[in-house]
Amino acid sequence: MTLYTVTYKVLKKIALFLHTLWMFLEKKQLGACGKNVVILYPNRLSKRMFIGNDVNIYEHGQFIIGPGGKFIMKDRSGCAQHLTVITGKHGHIVGKWNKDITMNRLDDTETTITVEEDVRIGANVTLLAGVTLGRGCRIGAGSVVTKDVAPYSIAAGNPARHLRFIFTPEEIVEHEKKLYKEEDRLSYDEIKGMFK
Repeated sequence: MTLYTVTYKVLKKIALFLHTLWMFLEKKQLGACGKNVVILYPNRLSKRMFIGNDVNIYEHGQFIIGPGGKFIMKDRSGCAQHLTVITGKHGHIVGKWNKDITMNRLDDTETTITVEEDVRIGANVTLLAGVTLGRGCRIGAGSVVTKDVAPYSIAAGNPARHLRFIFTPEEIVEHEKKLYKEEDRLSYDEIKGMFK
């Protein structure tokens, strides 16, 4: 074994140890953190983030969550690199400069962004104030989500638009029966309503 090979292996073990330590310390900053959560370095986390079980958040996320705002990511959801989350909206005040309103946070409103169970978010996606990503939906890479996304749908674009559903209504019913307790399932009326 060459010196280069030995050095590489040692440095790789040190990097893994430091990453594991960083992840442990960063998770302590979250408002809540479930089991089996994978958060890759670097990410800037917040005490206003509430993460469920079996969630993955890949590198370079920007979580801009002001006082009163929240980001909730439920069980088995995940996002690719460069997710941007912005929970706030700037207000408008007659007779005030936009810059003054923005800099002094006058008339700002903070909201909650919710990512339901089993959601997949592509790379370079931006989630804007107040959106909810429905259970099982998929968000295409590079999308800017400005409105709620229906469960089991695919949305993409800037602004993100509904493209199609992943399953038929009957397949959603079968899917939910296999994965969720009866009290947690979407009702058939809710499912049919999504397709109107």
